[in-house]
Amino acid sequence: MKYWIMFGVYCYLFINCTNPVSEQSLAQTAKDTSINVDTNTVVDAVLIGEDTVAAIDTPSVLILPCSNGYDYGMYGYDLDEVLEENLSKVDRIKVLPFSYLKFRKAHYHGVYDKKYCDGILALTEADYLIMNRMKGNLVASPSSKGDWGYSIRILNTKTLEQVNSINASNLSGWKEVLEHLEKAQATLIEDIQSN
Repeated sequence: MKYWIMFGVYCYLFINCTNPVSEQSLAQTAKDTSINVDTNTVVDAVLIGEDTVAAIDTPSVLILPCSNGYDYGMYGYDLDEVLEENLSKVDRIKVLPFSYLKFRKAHYHGVYDKKYCDGILALTEADYLIMNRMKGNLVASPSSKGDWGYSIRILNTKTLEQVNSINASNLSGWKEVLEHLEKAQATLIEDIQSN
């Protein structure tokens, strides 16, 4: 009896799951639109004209935890979250999620220079690492004026070229950090795409 049921399920799946498109037309379509790219690069295909397909590389980015973010995180100031949220809205950049479980043995705490990225580079397929840190002595005087700031570095994981991107200092508080980061986001995106 169970063999008849299995046979019935197989027949049902075979009849209902066949594609009405011929194999020849599928093969021709695949041949016409094939794009050869590196497996680590995300590619958006754009139709130009009737049959031509152009590839646009979408760099993948991994945002590392803020190198001194623990102190600021205790007060609710999370620069990583803001960067991830802002860059996720950009169409031409793919933000990879930072998995604390995956990177637990990679020594990602306090990383703000490429010489400390070996363990992270071994575990990621991202095209770029974004390293960031907050400036100022928040713990000593969280409400003092002019002690706030941040700096961001970008590391190209293929060439190991490190670039100092956007930064700010002498800001009066977290609100000014967010405003400055929003104004400078175009420069950050340009640095990612040109590096």
